[in-house]
Amino acid sequence: MPKPKARIDESLGMRRGKESGKKQSYKDRRDESKGAFKKDPKYSKKAEKKIASVMREGYAGKLHSGSRKGPIVTKPSQMKAIALSEARRAGDKVPKRKSK
Repeated sequence: MPKPKARIDESLGMRRGKESGKKQSYKDRRDESKGAFKKDPKYSKKAEKKIASVMREGYAGKLHSGSRKGPIVTKPSQMKAIALSEARRAGDKVPKRKSK
């Protein structure tokens, strides 16, 4: 007799049933509307807002490395690094900095 499959609660995006403790398979994580896989969020919502605001500031040419006396930041990777360090200082949920 086959095991009953776990049902997916569409509104919550969670699994129900006996297998709820297991990780979701790729088929379960697939976003039906876009055909792409759902990614687990890497940063908190506050950190995402901080990244967006710093990126806007950088593209406007108002973001400096270090203080206002430092050169203007032009690379998006540097902008994101500055935003993540600011988010860490503010106490937002962000992964630890990679060691050199």
